[in-house]
Amino acid sequence: MNFLLRRAFRCTSNFTASWRTSLIVSCSRLDQNPQNGYTSDSSSYKLRTLHPKESTAIGSSQAFHDLRFKPDDYRLFHKLDPSGYFIAATDSGEIAGLIGAPKITDTEGAIGFQFVNEHFKDKGIEEALWSAAMNHLGDRKISLEVSSEEAEHCASLGFSEAWRNGLFKGKGAKLMAQVEELTNSSVIRRIGDIPFSKVIHFDETIVGHERVNFLYKWTSVGSPSFAVSAYADDEVVGYGVLRELHLPQTYRLGPLYAVNVAMAQVILVALISNIPDRTYYLQSPLDNLSFNRLLTDQLNMEQVGESVRMYNVESHGVPTHKVFGVACPDIGW
Repeated sequence: MNFLLRRAFRCTSNFTASWRTSLIVSCSRLDQNPQNGYTSDSSSYKLRTLHPKESTAIGSSQAFHDLRFKPDDYRLFHKLDPSGYFIAATDSGEIAGLIGAPKITDTEGAIGFQFVNEHFKDKGIEEALWSAAMNHLGDRKISLEVSSEEAEHCASLGFSEAWRNGLFKGKGAKLMAQVEELTNSSVIRRIGDIPFSKVIHFDETIVGHERVNFLYKWTSVGSPSFAVSAYADDEVVGYGVLRELHLPQTYRLGPLYAVNVAMAQVILVALISNIPDRTYYLQSPLDNLSFNRLLTDQLNMEQVGESVRMYNVESHGVPTHKVFGVACPDIGW
């Protein structure tokens, strides 16, 4: 999240008529059309839901080119809730702005993928998109990820800081003897080689709900991407996914979930050992201090960024001590 929140910081959860009358589109004048989605009475642009064929436009929100996912990944994000992505389109069809607000479950949602074209800033688009997103999610628990500088503005919107994620960048990996032994043992299995129901069950203990379709597609990867699990006593005790990004020979780790730091370390090394001399990124909660030291001291990864995870409820319910890698903060995972 960037300037969208700075523009919307005066907004309340009810989104009453608190916007300036000079805005090209006022949030209080948005109507929901069952066929066309959100529209405005302005000829400058129209708010509507994102069409599946436009799903790759979601990537426009990620200013850091190295971290952009592949087109198929954005299509998968869009399928989470096709009615939860909104764009502001000009009369000529140009996308002026975008926001994602997928309903993850009946009680949870996320806001992310915010983007407004430089030529259309300060024209009310930011407020209109934010209003459409919040109206769509209703009274759900909502997650969003912002920079440290923007956290104060989010607090004025009713969001509270839950934890901070560090973005780490690495290249290659020197295997530690004791870890190498485990990565080559029966403890580490390819996810496709074990009952997938066990992966689903373990994942549910972390995210709080079952996400069979998404997880199956996210973990069904082949070289140069990898998905492995830690398997002990006939149960999954952790799993991780390494996926190639849009930029060739660049990867992102996530999710990386495990019952403890030691198991997370084994999974991490098992994954990155497949991509020697390749660049990879990992977004990980900074609360896990010993794991962070592993990243910087033993794997020589560099922290290149920091973000704040926030929720509109006080108790988020995420066991961050078992979360060592975030797949995509824009959808809350």
